Amino acid sequence: MPNIFISHSNEDNEVARRLANYLRRDGADVWIHYTQLVVESNLPKAIRKAIAWSDVVVLVWSNSAASSSCIHLELYSALMFKKRIIICQMDATKRWDNLEGFQHVDFIEFDHGYFELIESLQMNLSEDILDYLYQNIQVSAPAQFELANSLQTVNFANDAGQTGDPIDELIEAPIEMENEPSSTSLYRRQPKQLSEDEVVMMLDRHHFFDKRKNENGFATAKAFEIQEINGEAVIVDSESGLMWQKSGSLRSMWFENAQQWIAELNRTGYAGYDDWRLPTLEEAMSLTKKERMNGDMYIDAMFDKNQTSIWTADVTMTGSRAWVVFFNYGSCLPNCFDFNNYVRAVRSCI
Repeated sequence: MPNIFISHSNEDNEVARRLANYLRRDGADVWIHYTQLVVESNLPKAIRKAIAWSDVVVLVWSNSAASSSCIHLELYSALMFKKRIIICQMDATKRWDNLEGFQHVDFIEFDHGYFELIESLQMNLSEDILDYLYQNIQVSAPAQFELANSLQTVNFANDAGQTGDPIDELIEAPIEMENEPSSTSLYRRQPKQLSEDEVVMMLDRHHFFDKRKNENGFATAKAFEIQEINGEAVIVDSESGLMWQKSGSLRSMWFENAQQWIAELNRTGYAGYDDWRLPTLEEAMSLTKKERMNGDMYIDAMFDKNQTSIWTADVTMTGSRAWVVFFNYGSCLPNCFDFNNYVRAVRSCI
C-alpha cells in the first residue's frame, strides 16, 4: 500500500480529514497536518521529511488552496523529490498552469472521486464501501493520466524569486539513533525515531511490562513522591530524576494540539517551571505496572486515572505516527497524528 502525503489548505481541513480517514481505512499510510502554518521561505522539517517519505502527494485543490503559500512550498518540495502528484479537484478553481501535466481527479462529488482515486492508486477498497459504491454510483472508466515527461518545465519560484534545485536544502541529515540512555539519566530524554524492533529491545532492556510486546517484563517498585507546588500536584520519581504531572490534560487531543498544550504549560509556568515536555517512550513506559490497578489501568494508583493513553515525543521510523502508551491496555502502539490521546507532561529534575 502507498505512503500518502495530503497537501491541503487549513480551510479544507474537514474534507481533507475525511479523505485521510477513508485512505487509512483502505490500507494506506497517510501523513497529514491540520494546523495553520506560518511559513517564510522553508517548510517545517517534519513536513519536508514527510514529503520525502511519501510515494504519492495528494493535493486537495480548491479556491483556498490556490492562494496558500504553504501549498506552494509543499508542491515545490514534492517536485524536487520527484514525487507522483495527484490533484483532487474540489471545486471549479483553475489549476496553476504548471500543474496541468499531472493527473487530476474530479472530487466535486466526493464518493465518485474517491473511487477514481483508489483506482489510480491501485488500492483495494474495503468491502463495505465497495458494496455502497457499486449500488449507488455509476462507476467511470479508470482515470487516464500522463505524468510530466520532465520536471524541467516546472518553474515554481522560491520566496526570494529564485529558481533552481534546492534538493540539498530539502533533504535532512539522518537522525542520530541512541542505543543507550546517557550516563546522567536512567531513561533517554531526547525524542527519536523508533522501529518496532527497537521498541521491543528497549522494553526488554528496562524490563518494562508490555502486554503485547514483553509479557515477561516486570515493573520495579518506584519511589514516587507527591508534591504540591504553587497549588499544582506533581509526582517526583527520585530514581529517574523525573517530575510528572499527577493528572494531565482533561481531554484527549491530536498530536499537534498536545504540543501546543505543553507550550501553554510552559508559558504559564505550571507548578513554577517552564521546561515541561512530552515524555519519550522510555519515560512513559516507566510508569506502567504489570497488573491492573488504579481504576483497572496498568499504572500506579498515585496518578489520576483519567489519562488512559498519553502521547510521547517519539515517532515511527517513517515519521508518520507517534508512539502512544495505553495504560488502559498495558501496551504501547503508534498512532496517527490526528488520533486523540491525552497528555501527561514531564520535566527533568536533574
